[in-house]
Amino acid sequence: MRKILFICLAFCVLFTTNILAQDDYLFDTNGNLLDKYKNEKGLLHEDYLPDVKEYNSLEEALVTPSRVYKLVLQNQELTEIPISVFELMNLQVLDLWQNKISEIPAEIQNLRNLQYIVLGNNEIKVLPDAIGQLTHLILLDLESNQLQKIPLSIATLISLENLNVSDNQLTELPTEIGLLKKLNNLHAWGNKIEDIPNEIGKLVHLQSLDLSNNKIVKLPTPIGKLKNLMICDMHKNSLSKLPSSFVNLVNLPYLDVSQNELKKIPANIHKMHGLQIIDVSNNKLIDLPASIGNLNNVYNINVSHNEISSLPDNFAKLNFLTNLNLSNNKFNIAPQIICNLDKIKVLELSYNSLTEIPICYCSLVSLQKLDIIHNQINSLPKEIGGLSNLQELNAQQNRMLNLPEEISQLKNLQFLNLAENDITCLPESFGSLQKLRQLNLMSNKLSDLPISVAEIKTLKYVNLQSNNLKSQQDKIKKLFSKDVFVIY
Repeated sequence: MRKILFICLAFCVLFTTNILAQDDYLFDTNGNLLDKYKNEKGLLHEDYLPDVKEYNSLEEALVTPSRVYKLVLQNQELTEIPISVFELMNLQVLDLWQNKISEIPAEIQNLRNLQYIVLGNNEIKVLPDAIGQLTHLILLDLESNQLQKIPLSIATLISLENLNVSDNQLTELPTEIGLLKKLNNLHAWGNKIEDIPNEIGKLVHLQSLDLSNNKIVKLPTPIGKLKNLMICDMHKNSLSKLPSSFVNLVNLPYLDVSQNELKKIPANIHKMHGLQIIDVSNNKLIDLPASIGNLNNVYNINVSHNEISSLPDNFAKLNFLTNLNLSNNKFNIAPQIICNLDKIKVLELSYNSLTEIPICYCSLVSLQKLDIIHNQINSLPKEIGGLSNLQELNAQQNRMLNLPEEISQLKNLQFLNLAENDITCLPESFGSLQKLRQLNLMSNKLSDLPISVAEIKTLKYVNLQSNNLKSQQDKIKKLFSKDVFVIY
C-alpha cells in the first residue's frame, strides 16, 4: 500500500478506462480544445482529464493527434518509445508501464504538456537531462528500472508533486531534490542509498516519504522540518538512532523504522502527538520510554523482535490502543499494565517465556485475537470465558495439559490453535463453540474427542495429527460431516 499510495491517488482519477468516452464536447469542429476547458497554463484542466478519451493504440492516436491527451501502452513488449509518440504535442498523460524500454530519448522534451509519466517496470538505465524541460510534470514514476543516478536537471521540475524512483540502483539522492518545492510524495525504497541530503528538509509540502530497504545509517537533522509528513517509512535500513529533531514531526501519523539497529526510542517521543501507528519491530530495543504513554492517538504499536522485558507504567494511558505486538521479546511475566487497555482487539505475545496469562486479561472484552504461541504456559485461566468477543486464539507450543470448561463460553471463537501441547482431553462442553471454523489439535496426547464436537456445524478444518486417536478413528470420523477437512 505505502509503496504505491501516491500513484493510486493520481490514477484513480486520471487513468479510468473509458475508451468509448464521449469527449466531443471538449473540442471545436477542427478538433481544437475549447478555451473554457483549459487551465491557466493552456492545458486541459484536470477536472476534465477523466472524460477525455484514453488511447491504447498508437495507430489510432495518430489519426487525430491533436485530440490525444492520454496515451496508455502498458505491457506491449516495447523496446523503445516509438518516435511517433513525440508528435502528440497535446499529450498530458503517458503510461508505458511494464515494457522493455531501455532508453528515454531526448525528444521527450518535445512533449511540453506532459503532466503524468509512468515508466515503471522497464529497463531504463539513464534518465536524460532533457527530462528537466517538462516543467508541467506532476507525476514521474520510474519504479523498477535500472537507474543509477537522478540527473541534476530534475531541479527544474517545478510542478512535480509525486516522484517514484523505487527499486532501482541509486546510491544517493541529489541535493537538488530540495528544489522540488511542490513535492508531496517521494518514494525511493529498494535502492542502495546510504545518505539523505540535508536539503530534504526544504520539502515542506512532503506528505509521504518511503526510503525503506536501503543502506541509510543516519537521518539528517533537517528531516524534522517536514511538518506535513503523514507517512515515514524507513524500515530495513541501518539506523542506530533517530536524530533529536525527529520528534518535531508532530503531525506524523505513520512511522515505520522496523528492521534497523535502533537501541532507543527518543525519550520525548510524546511530542509526536499525531502518531497513530508505530512499528519499531526488529531492532535492538531493551525498553520503551515512559513518555510513550502520552501518545493519545496511537492505536497500533509493533515492538516485536526486540529485547524488551517490561512496559513502562505510562503504557496504561494508551486509551485508544487496539493492536499491540510484543512477540519475540524477553517477557517472563505478561505485563499487568495491559489489563488497563480496554479497547485492545489484537494482542500478540508469542515467542516469549510466559508461564501464565493474568486473570485480568480475561476482562478485555474488546479482544478479538490473542496470540501466545511458543511460551511456557501450563494452563489457561478459567476466567477466559469472559473474552466474549474473542475470534482467534493461538496457543501452539506451550505446556498445557488440559483446557478449562469455560473455554466453551467463547461464543465468537472461529480459529483455535492448540497444537504442540500436552492436552489429554477436551471439555465435554466443547461443542458449544458454535462459530468455530478451524481447529488445530496436532501433536497433543488426545485419546478421544467429546461427542459434542459433532454439534459444531461451522467447522471447515480440523488437524488431529500426532495424537493417540488411532483406536478411535472410526468413531471420530462420524463426528464430522463430509464438508470438514480432517487430518488424522
